[in-house]
Amino acid sequence: MSDGLLSGVVDLRAPADITPARFFEEWLPSQVESFGELLEVYSEGISFAVSVKVTGDGGGEWTTGLSDGKPLFTSGLDPQALATITVSEENLVQSVTGQLDHLRAETPDMPADADLSPETIKQRAVDLINSLKEIEGSLHASVDGADPPLQVTVKFAGEMKDPPDCDVRIKLEDVQRMASGDLDPMGAFMAGKIQIEGDASVLLQLFALMA
Repeated sequence: MSDGLLSGVVDLRAPADITPARFFEEWLPSQVESFGELLEVYSEGISFAVSVKVTGDGGGEWTTGLSDGKPLFTSGLDPQALATITVSEENLVQSVTGQLDHLRAETPDMPADADLSPETIKQRAVDLINSLKEIEGSLHASVDGADPPLQVTVKFAGEMKDPPDCDVRIKLEDVQRMASGDLDPMGAFMAGKIQIEGDASVLLQLFALMA
């Protein structure tokens, strides 16, 4: 599904004055509700959870995802979540309000002959969920040169470690090059543009999913 089709169904950017609590408890549930019939057709039987821990004065802990195809929104962290993301309040707001869109790779349009049948879409989702379940470990990523600082910690299966299994650092200019398509993530890794301390296997597994 292309960004164009999505934008016709849901507003992908939260208001500039959003708070983490309003985002997870009001805005995001209302946006997901807009998918209504699409969820019934494309998500039946699918279950997964992603937990988010937001640090800062306005932070908190929330879990979102699907439970047998139905939208899932709860407070607190799910120890069985596919991933648990720790991010600052400032970085979360930047992300959900579109301030970091220039650092994201553009979503390619679907080919005209792409198979968008419910069975195919659901199978792709299940395959991705199963692949994420196989990743074990945690990583901390930061962008050098970003103002304000950009950083996030992601834990997959297993316990959260302090420090995480892998620490990843990359320059802002290289993130921008990857977003524009001028730099391939694996190529950046092989060229030493992604600085890694610790166990790189978590990052390599993520690269394999993006391939």
